Amino acid sequence: MAIKFQYNKTALQSLNKQLNMRTKALPTIKSKEAALRMEVKKAKAEVEKLEKLLNQKIDDGAISKKMWAEFTSNLVSVSAINTSFKKIAGVPIPILNDIEFQVREFSLFEQAKWIPEGIEFLKELIKLTVEIEIGVKRMQLLSHARRKT
Repeated sequence: MAIKFQYNKTALQSLNKQLNMRTKALPTIKSKEAALRMEVKKAKAEVEKLEKLLNQKIDDGAISKKMWAEFTSNLVSVSAINTSFKKIAGVPIPILNDIEFQVREFSLFEQAKWIPEGIEFLKELIKLTVEIEIGVKRMQLLSHARRKT
């Protein structure tokens, strides 16, 4: 696609106005790009920290694999994930507010004694997984906005 312009004073004035506008906006755009680059680094570090924590918790829970075989898989389910949006450098990014769990009723006499602790452990794992997913989404949004800027 070729750039079309005319050879007259009116077109020259228009081009000069556009050049001045872009020259004045350049520092703002540079600072926005720098802020977005810093936020991408923060989001990436946060996701890596959460992944390490998740792997550590999974390794801690893997010690008792025989006990987890007794665990009924449908005791805990996620009923709602509440998020809000926060603007960083003009880019709306998701932030996790709360996760609502639905715990199915079970008999404490028929189940193992550790099941309530297992439910809490599973809730922590689910929360960490959702935080990682939202962190990755945040990182992608910020990275896309930085490249676009």
